Amino acid sequence: MRNEQFEETVLLRECTGLLRSLLPGSWDIEAQQEPRRVGFGGTDGGGRVVRPDAIVTITPPAGEPLKLVTEVKRSVGGQLLSQVANQVSHYASMAGGEPALFAEYIPPSVRGRLEELGINSVDTTGWVRIVSSYPAILMTHPGATRAPWVRDETIQRLTGPSTSRVLRQLITSDAPLGVRELALACSVSPGTVAKLLPTLTREGIITRTPRGGIQSIHRRELIYRWAQDYSFLSGNRHPLSLLDPRGPEHALTMLHGREDVLLSGVHAGRALLPEGTTAVVPAKRVLAYTADPLLLAEDLGLRRGERARANVLLAAPMDGRLMEEGWVSPRTELRLAPTGQVLVDLQSSGGREADLARQVMERLPDDGRPWISGETGTSWRFK
Repeated sequence: MRNEQFEETVLLRECTGLLRSLLPGSWDIEAQQEPRRVGFGGTDGGGRVVRPDAIVTITPPAGEPLKLVTEVKRSVGGQLLSQVANQVSHYASMAGGEPALFAEYIPPSVRGRLEELGINSVDTTGWVRIVSSYPAILMTHPGATRAPWVRDETIQRLTGPSTSRVLRQLITSDAPLGVRELALACSVSPGTVAKLLPTLTREGIITRTPRGGIQSIHRRELIYRWAQDYSFLSGNRHPLSLLDPRGPEHALTMLHGREDVLLSGVHAGRALLPEGTTAVVPAKRVLAYTADPLLLAEDLGLRRGERARANVLLAAPMDGRLMEEGWVSPRTELRLAPTGQVLVDLQSSGGREADLARQVMERLPDDGRPWISGETGTSWRFK
């Protein structure tokens, strides 16, 4: 506990110092660690007082100060992120301030989630996002592209056939899960898994058991992080941008029932939504995997086109095993790529397609249960 408090003190001092360096000289900033104010959060089950780690006050030369009700963590992600977010938001509402998280390093996926939740963030590598309506303050600053403690021998970029295979397996696996068990399920070496897990742990995507296995898997964070390094056109082989003059729905009809094609993108995302749910984006193009894109394009009579005008995108998967992992949606009878692959294809496309990925993920459980294919009554989980 004493080491933890010391570490929090150091992180608080470094983050406060960073903010001070970014503020005009006429502004003031003060940090009060573990403020002893009655009524912040009551007590925990052991009778100990529960309160925020710090109150950081930013005071302009004129006007009201900004009070940042702050939690200080070395790293945060997954279930811990949800816990900390709820906690600091509760403290902020009681203290009449704005919630904030200070950390040694906050990965991009976590920064995005904090922004969605309206929680300010600062890390020791330089990342800053402080937003307040009253007083009117907007501070942003870029930091490091990766955690400062990353070692070169770990897998840092989530690309390549073996890494993608492990990520797809994690999305469908239930935890706890051992390293050798995961490697066997993926048909990759235990060494590959061992090199990938530290990165996923630092990013808050998984938590580890004391013996090094996987304790929990946070699938939405995995999709967000994977999409930062991957895209459909650059992450697969022989990509083709094509045009069906009769429109994407005609191309979809031609692909229906074919066992050599896996649908992804918007059509697959819409198929993952519960029946009766309106998708947030229309289906303007077909995106699919096949072993020989050029042969399929010729078979369907598709023409090469500019990417901006293409309504059909085809590619051969970087990992050929992907074609064996497809499944048929019982509702639409479409043959789909694994759900994790569909979601990362949508998320990495950006714009409205990323909105569809989030719409699908909001309806998928993220509580430790696997996303299993098929529908059962009113509950639904996908592979």
